[in-house]
Amino acid sequence: MNADQRYSVRQVAKMAGVSARTLHYYDEIGLLSPQRNPVNGYRLYERTDVLRLQQILFLRELGFGLEAVRAVIDRPDFNLLDALEQHRVELQERQKRLARLLETVERTILHIKGKIEMEPDELFDGLSEDKQKEYEIEARRRYGEEPVNESNQRW
Repeated sequence: MNADQRYSVRQVAKMAGVSARTLHYYDEIGLLSPQRNPVNGYRLYERTDVLRLQQILFLRELGFGLEAVRAVIDRPDFNLLDALEQHRVELQERQKRLARLLETVERTILHIKGKIEMEPDELFDGLSEDKQKEYEIEARRRYGEEPVNESNQRW
């Protein structure tokens, strides 16, 4: 990426895999405010804007809401390299957890097909109690107490 190059909304949207509307919204709320072409007023994204968008999308992928994203990347002590290194660690941890869950799903499929035997506790490999508590807290935050309580009761 050339440090002097500028990109249109369409180019950035295509690069990042987001809609132009998303970029416009991020601009409207002040999360990502590119320069404007003085002739026609079109948004022009510079290298720093593209890197900021990458951070926004990484944090969104990690489950942060837009206000939390803003709080993180607008901190005076925010360091891009440190943030990327932290993203790497978190993604590696998620990758390990997902690999373990995938293995549990694959083994369960084989178990259901009668090709292998599994102990009942093996059905829950990768589903730690701590993670389950995190999921429940998140579900309560997103959907409210009643739906989560009903789901727990059915379970």
